[in-house]
Amino acid sequence: GETIDFWSRSGVHVLLTKEPQTVMSSASYGITDKNNPNYYSETIKLACRISLSGEYVHMADWNIPAQGHRNTSHGCVNVGPDNAKWFYNTFGVGDVVEVRNTPKNLPLTDGLGDWNVPWTQWT
Repeated sequence: GETIDFWSRSGVHVLLTKEPQTVMSSASYGITDKNNPNYYSETIKLACRISLSGEYVHMADWNIPAQGHRNTSHGCVNVGPDNAKWFYNTFGVGDVVEVRNTPKNLPLTDGLGDWNVPWTQWT
């Protein structure tokens, strides 16, 4: 009965882990029935986790035509093979990744959210 949105969250994320490959599935949303049209279970390469709720920057070579044009992700930042390799090889754990222009904001409790607190609130 709960509505699920698959938007990446806008805000400052911090790279938490780097995985050469990982399995991503709709089970994280509670969808385990293979007959459900929202069901998925995929092995994903070059996965860089940027939130505790499961947002990643990762290779998504299956949807290159959609990248930069429409939302086809389940909350991740999908990139083509060359950009995925560059990101994976260039960014390290602790590096900042800013996601912009999505309709939802990253909650302060979803990763290292301190980066999303304005300086005026710290002082």
